[in-house]
Amino acid sequence: MLRSLVAASLSWRLLVIALALAVAGLGTWAFMTLPVDAYPNIAQTQVKVILKAPGMTPEEVESRVITPIEMEMLGIPDQAILRSTAKYAIADITI
Repeated sequence: MLRSLVAASLSWRLLVIALALAVAGLGTWAFMTLPVDAYPNIAQTQVKVILKAPGMTPEEVESRVITPIEMEMLGIPDQAILRSTAKYAIADITI
C-alpha cells in the first residue's frame, strides 16, 4: 500500500507540490488571522471598594462601614464572591 502511494506521488509530483504549497499557504493565512491574545483575560470581573475611616479601629470599621455595605451588596445578580477586610482606618471590599 505504501509502495503504491509513493509511486502515485512520484508520477503526479507537480500536483503533490501544488497541494503542499496550498496547504502551507492556508496554514500561514490561518495563523496570521487567528484572533488570539497572547495573555487572555480569564479572571472574572471584580469591583474593589477601598474606604477610609479615620480614627476607627478594625472592629469599628467592620461594624459601622463594612457590614452595612455588605448587606446592600448581597443582592447583586450573578455575584460570585463578596470579600472584605477591615484594617485600622481602612475598609477593603471586593465583589
